[in-house]
Amino acid sequence: MLEEYIYCGTKKLRCGYTTGSCAAAAAKASAQMLLTGMTIDKVSLMTPKGILLELNIKNSEIETDYAECAIKKRTAATILMLQTEYLCMQELKKFLPE
Repeated sequence: MLEEYIYCGTKKLRCGYTTGSCAAAAAKASAQMLLTGMTIDKVSLMTPKGILLELNIKNSEIETDYAECAIKKRTAATILMLQTEYLCMQELKKFLPE
């Protein structure tokens, strides 16, 4: 978890993972798990600002037609779960190198 802060005027603002970054990481991780058939513990993601995130995967599961995992945001109350289904992966495979 990022523990960095920035100041905007006199306000101290906490830096962290956006919901979009967590969603993108969960999508990447679940797609990777579905393609390989193996669960993973971490996923890396480059943010638009060029910050490389290494995010821990929570609650991963793989079945024959889907894979799902969760990325924990700042608090335990905020966990983003994403499921990638097999039909979606069939479309994604068209864009992968042979």
